[in-house]
Amino acid sequence: MTTKQAAEQLPLLLTVADLQGLWRCKRTTAYARTSQPGFPAPIAFSGASYRWWRHEVLEWMEAQRLTVRPTRQPSTRRAQQATDEPLPLPAPTPVARRKPLSAA
Repeated sequence: MTTKQAAEQLPLLLTVADLQGLWRCKRTTAYARTSQPGFPAPIAFSGASYRWWRHEVLEWMEAQRLTVRPTRQPSTRRAQQATDEPLPLPAPTPVARRKPLSAA
């Protein structure tokens, strides 16, 4: 099945559950993505029931895919590991000791 065929099987108005299936993520992540800049505005059916137009969501996804993201620079720890030099050992952490129980 192609991506276009899969998209056509989605309902015209997408729920959060539909977005979860589309993105293969949890509900919290789906809601977080809907609050990103540029994401289509929801249609409110009731106080807590929202839907998004399928074509608007797919257009937003395509725009996100085409957006060029800068590459991340390696962290200093990774760069240090790449030089094959041993990493310094961390300082020992003091252990909290309990007071001995007094005999009563």
